[in-house]
Amino acid sequence: MKKFSSGLGVGFGAGIALGVLICLTGLVVFKQIGANQEAKDSARQAQLEAKAESWAGTFLSEPQIAELATIYLADRQNFGLVIGISCSNQTRVYGYGRISRKLARPPDGNSVFEIGSLTKTFTGLALGIMATRNEIGLDDTLASLLPPQVKIPEDAGRLITLKHLITHSAGLPRLPSNLGDLSPDNPYKDYSTKELYEALNTLHVKQKRIGRRYEYSNFGVGLLGHILTLKSGCSYDDLILQRISKPVGLTSTRQYPTVEMKNHLMPGHEDGHEVSHWDFQSLAGCAALYSSANDLLRYANLFFSNTNDVRPSSGGGGIKGDGGNDLATAAELATRVHYQNQREGERLGLAWEIEDVDGTDIYSHDGATGGFCSYLAFNKEKRRAVVVLSNSTADVGSIGTALSETVLVAP
Repeated sequence: MKKFSSGLGVGFGAGIALGVLICLTGLVVFKQIGANQEAKDSARQAQLEAKAESWAGTFLSEPQIAELATIYLADRQNFGLVIGISCSNQTRVYGYGRISRKLARPPDGNSVFEIGSLTKTFTGLALGIMATRNEIGLDDTLASLLPPQVKIPEDAGRLITLKHLITHSAGLPRLPSNLGDLSPDNPYKDYSTKELYEALNTLHVKQKRIGRRYEYSNFGVGLLGHILTLKSGCSYDDLILQRISKPVGLTSTRQYPTVEMKNHLMPGHEDGHEVSHWDFQSLAGCAALYSSANDLLRYANLFFSNTNDVRPSSGGGGIKGDGGNDLATAAELATRVHYQNQREGERLGLAWEIEDVDGTDIYSHDGATGGFCSYLAFNKEKRRAVVVLSNSTADVGSIGTALSETVLVAP
């Protein structure tokens, strides 16, 4: 019995040692895989940047655009890619790659993607529409709009305005402090209004940063979206549908995909594997929307209008709201500079990032979720827009930048 116990102890110890060795080996292999992928990503970005530099200031041909797609899709973990261009109301949309391992055909202009943080520009435009109609003010404070039970410490609620939220200058962290325990696969799914208010009740903001420092915050713009739903008396999905999608004629831009949208819905991919779609509750305003390349190019065209040349949309109903040309007025408001830091070279509209490219202002925003990446940019002066959508997590920003530095500024 003694020998058996001794043998058992030795075997048990050996098993633990072997288990530790396997875990350590797995960790080393995992880190090496991560390092290899980072190297691939860096090489891809460098290739795309080199192409952008060599083509700077030219209007790209279809073969050149295909070259950008080929570089991106050379990584077999990347699947579908859509690149769209709008120029003087003429659009071209190109689909590359494949929808998934099972579906070899490429996506197209009607394919529906999660657009992640591009949602923030819709939240910004909704704010502009409501401000144009005098339903809310950019300088309204959190304390004046949130329920009485929400008490933000250190009087920050009376200092932070809606303009601070949409320009990421409110001093709020990137994410609420109590979001960390939620599922990494669908992180916003169960984050409720109750939890949002709890996060605000324990929030500590450095007052000197409010309005003076840019700090990107899903928390802040998600909170803004929630405030707009309180003020409008409808859900975020209905807010975007009634104030933007229907008037502009966007048939595939919703928080919750319609039956028709589901027929074109792309599966998301991370590291080459299909992943679940993301869902949102109280923070919908930061990243909840789905859309298509055709819709996003039409959306970008809205920002080329002015209050004198707004025309009805083909979807019926026109793009004039109850207050006349308020959509065009709101679009102009959304593209004004509402925050700038000259030292850091930062300028923002209502969510839109504004960058000088060859002496021309380019308005852009990108987005990402657990299985998708997106990019949208436009040049108001030349009335041109570009969109890039992918159903993989590999960043498409370099493709977007290449298009911005060529198509958007070319003669």
